[in-house]
Amino acid sequence: DNRCTYLCSQILTKLTGQTVYDYLTPRLFEPLGCSGLWWETRDGVNPGGWGLNLKTEDIARFGQFLLNRGAWEGKQLLDPAWIDSAGSRLTENAGLSVYEWPDWEQGYGFQFWRCRHGAYRADGASGQLTVVLPECDMVVSINAGLRDMQKELALIWDNLLPGVKDAPFVAGEALACLRRRIDALAIPPTAGGSAGLDGFLGKTYGFKSNHRGIESARFERDGGNLVCVLKVPAGEQKIPVGVGEWKKGEMRFD
Repeated sequence: DNRCTYLCSQILTKLTGQTVYDYLTPRLFEPLGCSGLWWETRDGVNPGGWGLNLKTEDIARFGQFLLNRGAWEGKQLLDPAWIDSAGSRLTENAGLSVYEWPDWEQGYGFQFWRCRHGAYRADGASGQLTVVLPECDMVVSINAGLRDMQKELALIWDNLLPGVKDAPFVAGEALACLRRRIDALAIPPTAGGSAGLDGFLGKTYGFKSNHRGIESARFERDGGNLVCVLKVPAGEQKIPVGVGEWKKGEMRFD
């Protein structure tokens, strides 16, 4: 329940004088090596149940931390007994899912959902999740944007679990095939041309206050190239814009 989690965040902030983000940074995020994350703040309080932005690899680090029962790189950061309780079935929720999704009816722990196959997970809106499978010594972490999260979990059960074995993994053609597929993964650029862009050139678009400090943006021609000029605390930054192709750029925020 997001309201209960928000209340927990408020209690911690009142007792410590710190937001949950500030409290957890030296105790969890930094030891795990998480970087570039940020947490939405409302009236000086992190919502607790939402608004935390993490990269997929950082979600995976958190999942591995749970699988390790609170240990990381030889240090015990959290009581393993608490981890065991947090991921256990403490509350029954069978028959309560409005979607009739079986993995939403396996019980609930301390902010963790129980799943089928002896697993439990931390998940967010639209399929941001890390699934911990203690019996398989495995963690699956995903950043997604979809509505049917049960189908997302079914992909794990139907496609990954059948390949899990107790024996050590032996490199071979299957691994080579996976590497070829990973190396070939790409996001195609949006098709289109520059027709109609002139109406946007030179216009400045302002932004509301945001964690990156971006004040405004405008599009300009820089020679024969299109650029986006962002105004940030470090000054104006020019980012190349690809039209029908990807273009790489760099910028400083501070």
